Amino acid sequence: MRTTRKKSISIFLILILIIGSLPAMVFADNPAEEPVWVTMTADKSQVAPGEEITLTMSIDQTVENAYIWQWNIIWNKDLFDQVEMKKGDAYVRSIANINATSPLPEPYYCSSVTMGNQLMLHTLNAGTLCTLTLRAKSDLTEDAIAKFYIDFVSLATGYEDEDFNIVFDNYTNVGNDYEWGDKYNVIPPETADHLPILISSSPAEEPAYNVTMPEDQSVIADETILITIPVGHNADETTYNAFDMSFSYDKSILELTSTEIEGLTIRQSEDPEDPNIGIVRVMGYGFDRDVGTAPFVLTFVAKTTGVSEVILTSSKVVSSGDAISGDAPEATVADDSTEITVSGYPVTLPEGFSGNSTADPGEDYTFSEPVDYYDYTVSATVGGEEVEITDNGDGSYTIPAASVTGSIVITATKAGQVFDVTLGEDMSGEATAQYMSDYVATLTKAEGFTYEVAVTVGGEAYTGYAVSEDVYT
Repeated sequence: MRTTRKKSISIFLILILIIGSLPAMVFADNPAEEPVWVTMTADKSQVAPGEEITLTMSIDQTVENAYIWQWNIIWNKDLFDQVEMKKGDAYVRSIANINATSPLPEPYYCSSVTMGNQLMLHTLNAGTLCTLTLRAKSDLTEDAIAKFYIDFVSLATGYEDEDFNIVFDNYTNVGNDYEWGDKYNVIPPETADHLPILISSSPAEEPAYNVTMPEDQSVIADETILITIPVGHNADETTYNAFDMSFSYDKSILELTSTEIEGLTIRQSEDPEDPNIGIVRVMGYGFDRDVGTAPFVLTFVAKTTGVSEVILTSSKVVSSGDAISGDAPEATVADDSTEITVSGYPVTLPEGFSGNSTADPGEDYTFSEPVDYYDYTVSATVGGEEVEITDNGDGSYTIPAASVTGSIVITATKAGQVFDVTLGEDMSGEATAQYMSDYVATLTKAEGFTYEVAVTVGGEAYTGYAVSEDVYT
């Protein structure tokens, strides 16, 4: 149902979340002390045609042994186009269906969230059931009132009997804000209370402030990364006060270390669809700060090698000294991400040795000595501290993973290998010869004999020796 009226100056779209004066709530024979309550909120109170709004449906308490559940969000498809629907953190295996099939009266449309698996019992946690993002139609030319509802379909709890069959019963102690009324009611409850959300089609003012993420960074494992976000200005503002910024990052590569900043509120969470994606929200207010300065510094430590983006997902900045409200304007964002490339610990090898130039934390590091005629004595330090290394017996050495915790420096001393010497008749000299040291043998000639001298090294004839007065070098 749609009502319109004309204005000569500007066009407004008023978005209303209809609230039943008495939310539908039926109590079972054995009700819980408090009803399970489902609420719906919007992320802003003002948008324009062509802009997006996100609705969040949440459940206020945990339901154990939940078997079947479904809630719908009902919205007006004459006023909005669908963008996306995401499951929340209340149950990670749930299914969010933006195109649910329900026999609703025109122009209403239904998007649903369900348990996704009817073969097992679930724990439905308190938290977000789903989010629904819609875009106000860009061709709206008149004011309109849009109405959103929650449609509670079912919630059942159960148990497994001795044959492993699930026995369940409807859980009726459920309350919902903005209740649609009877399921698939042909006529929505027009008399319900409502919460207006103003959506203006007049041109939006340019945000007063702007922010940008710092340049990409390349670091080594265990190095500290600093993320600063200076706040600039687009208008005549010279100071700012309150701010509310959110960031996402890869928790498998980066560890957030600035978990507390004096005077600020920091909240940590994770992406409900990917627990490896960390989310940090930083909020502050109370005193003026000069534009061009950063209100805080986020610090991370590189945990392992890889690439992670630190993404600025929301940045609200205002001059007011009060805490930021949900409808505060977003700052202009020039660049919303910083790419962090983490390489391994640097390795310094002696001349002639082979091995990777970096070592990955948590992994063995193996290197090799040159293939030559030296015997090597090898040692290593990690982070300036000497560590044990393993001689693999084949010219290679390994630093165990547990010791790979910092920069590695390999040092080696070498001595030429020693070889046995076989001397012919009337030749004298040492019984061994060392690589890269001259070897000297002397021929003591006997009268009446002539001599022919031949030298082999490793079984191969060698002629590079010098002779002086029967001394062979």
